[in-house]
Amino acid sequence: MPLSLKLPLPGIAPTLPRSAMAITVAIIESRPHLRRELKGIVAADPGCSCVCSCASWKAEFRIISQLAPDVIIMDVSQPEDGG
Repeated sequence: MPLSLKLPLPGIAPTLPRSAMAITVAIIESRPHLRRELKGIVAADPGCSCVCSCASWKAEFRIISQLAPDVIIMDVSQPEDGG
């Protein structure tokens, strides 16, 4: 017998379907020109929202962890981390 659920479930606040919510993105890139380009690419997609754009993960770690983005686009060769 198939399982059927009636939504919204009692006691649980209804949320927007995933397709209606923006995917949150943080960009961590040391080069300003590339950071701007990546931010533009993310902004061009109506399903995405850039919540943070910074040069260093160390400097912005608290902010990024509080924002808890769905996706982090990060330069893996950060100069401060020895490349």
